[in-house]
Amino acid sequence: MIIYTGVVKNGTVQVGSQPLNGPNADVTTWSTPPALPTGHGPACGVAIADHGNTLQVEAITTDGTVYRTFCSFATGSTPVDCVTGNPGWTLISAQPARLRSGAPPFGAEARLRSGSAERRSITVAWEPYVRRTS
Repeated sequence: MIIYTGVVKNGTVQVGSQPLNGPNADVTTWSTPPALPTGHGPACGVAIADHGNTLQVEAITTDGTVYRTFCSFATGSTPVDCVTGNPGWTLISAQPARLRSGAPPFGAEARLRSGSAERRSITVAWEPYVRRTS
């Protein structure tokens, strides 16, 4: 079993793989996909998911634009690879609804209220970190 970790550090996306057993157990190896296209803010959030035989990585920028790229799965002896054969980032055709000022900055939290402010509220947090086991 391998744990995949996606992080955003200084606006750059990195994907890590950590085997849970074997000679490299508990050691995370990092791979950095190509840079996001210019014209939008830097990345502020990341998501990773299994997609067939590859690892799908999505990033949202500080202006609320979402991009997708793919990385190769790690094996027992080979770490995740987001560089070899990577075609770069693709703009997702159906973009999410934007907040008035785009996505909030790192670690920002927005409180959304519905109905009576005293009765109900939903907290939405944008996180520059995600982990997934595969």
